[in-house]
Amino acid sequence: MLTPEDQKRIEEEERYRSSLRSIRRSQALGRLLAIPVILGALWITAALILSAIRGAPVSPFPAPPVVHPIARGPVSVPPLTFLSYKFAVPDGGGHITGSFSAFGGLGNDIRVAVTDSDNQSRIWWSTGPQSNGQVDVRVPPGMYTLVLDNRMALLSSKQVTIVADVSY
Repeated sequence: MLTPEDQKRIEEEERYRSSLRSIRRSQALGRLLAIPVILGALWITAALILSAIRGAPVSPFPAPPVVHPIARGPVSVPPLTFLSYKFAVPDGGGHITGSFSAFGGLGNDIRVAVTDSDNQSRIWWSTGPQSNGQVDVRVPPGMYTLVLDNRMALLSSKQVTIVADVSY
C-alpha cells in the first residue's frame, strides 16, 4: 500500500509527464506547420529566380495597357481633302478606340477610316458618311493611318471633334 506522500509524488510525476507530452505534441505540430511555410517560401523564391533569369516581369499582376493618343480635339477638314494621323502599333498588336462627331455642310457628316500607312492600300476599318460614331478595331503590329475624309464635299468644310487612342 502507498503512503500519502508516495501517492502525492506519483501524482506530481504524472502531471509532470503529462505536461511534457503536451509540450512535445505542440512542438511536433509546430514542426508540421512549418513545413508548408518553408515549402511555400522556397516555391516563391524559385519562381522569382526563374523569372529574373528569363527576363520576365516579377510582378504576378499584368501591366496595365499602354494608351497613346492618335488624334484629339476639334479640327477643320476642308472640302475635297482629308486629314491623316499616322501611328505605330508594336509587337503584340493593338486596339484602336475613340469617337467622332462632324458638323458642317448639308449632311453634317465625315468618313473615318483606319488604313495601312503604305499608300492606305488596306482598310482595316471604315465608315460611310456619318455625323458621329465610335472607332473600335484591333490590329496587328505595323504602321497605320487614321483618316478623316471630306473628299465627298464640294464646297463645305467639316468641323470634326475626335478622340482616338491606341492601346497595347
